[in-house]
Amino acid sequence: GRARKTLIKTLTGHTRAVTGLVMLTETGHLLSCSLDGSLKVWNYTMGTVLKQFDHTQEIRCLAYRADQNEALVGTSEDSVLVFKLPDETRQMALASRRGSVMLDPPTLLGQLADELADLSVHLGDDKPNKPATGTTQTRSAVTVGRR
Repeated sequence: GRARKTLIKTLTGHTRAVTGLVMLTETGHLLSCSLDGSLKVWNYTMGTVLKQFDHTQEIRCLAYRADQNEALVGTSEDSVLVFKLPDETRQMALASRRGSVMLDPPTLLGQLADELADLSVHLGDDKPNKPATGTTQTRSAVTVGRR
């Protein structure tokens, strides 16, 4: 039979679909990007956003360059943007050759399964929330669970 999966945590904050993740295992940080145009640096353990970068274009994919402590993102308007990350994301990443797991949308689940063998990841939209204004807003979430 199928292995039973248990949810570990849900990190919320993006307002549109999450399109990329990079886990910096040595520092405990997670980078996420979204169609909402944001790049977030998370304290994975605490589930809090340490830094957020906002852009007007949808962000479609994400990579991490450890030697320069930069996040590189691909946008919906055929651009590659480079963001300098806070120093705390780099402290221990350079101490190891395997300082990060680089993920892009087509290979996200396969690479996460390989790198984090006991975790599963679900990227997608949560149920729509109805704000006071009467408009519908959808919050996207990164959901991580144990097998």
